[in-house]
Amino acid sequence: TASEQSRSGRTGNYDVRIENQHGQLIALFHGKSYKVRGTVLTQETPE
Repeated sequence: TASEQSRSGRTGNYDVRIENQHGQLIALFHGKSYKVRGTVLTQETPE
């Protein structure tokens, strides 16, 4: 399950929890996002 912990301006903080079928926590990931202007990745076309 992913949840947004905070967001301000162009940045956000997120937690991702991975639980097994018994609800026990297996892994926890903390991540930060940053919103940028323009194109970050370009799609390559096959030759």
